[in-house]
Amino acid sequence: MGMDGFVLDIEVDIQAGLPAFNMVGLPDAVIKESKERVRSAIKILIWNFQRARYWLILHQLL
Repeated sequence: MGMDGFVLDIEVDIQAGLPAFNMVGLPDAVIKESKERVRSAIKILIWNFQRARYWLILHQLL
């Protein structure tokens, strides 16, 4: 039992405005389900996680 992985290119856009966290770019449901885990990891790594609009755009590299 193994897992197949692939390399991603990730773009991050931070904008002023009402707080939001969005992940787009890949259609897989697993990516949508991992949204809260990714958000929590960013909050741990960045102490001053600003209340802003965050967009993570995911692109699979070929």
